[in-house]
Amino acid sequence: MTPTAKLRFVNGKETFETGHVTSDGHRFLGVRYVHKLQQWWEPEQNIIDRVTGKTQGEWRDVPLEQEQE
Repeated sequence: MTPTAKLRFVNGKETFETGHVTSDGHRFLGVRYVHKLQQWWEPEQNIIDRVTGKTQGEWRDVPLEQEQE
């Protein structure tokens, strides 16, 4: 797969454990909204892809770096 210059932002929901537990042992789950950057990856093109104009591929999340102070 080859990365392309196509990028997009997507919004979604992500669940996480809050760390709180009820008296009967159930864990509280929280929901947060996330804004992710994705990049389009596609396989090496062959002659059929160029003729038909159909390109298969997938969107992948771009890992974000945390700068250290």
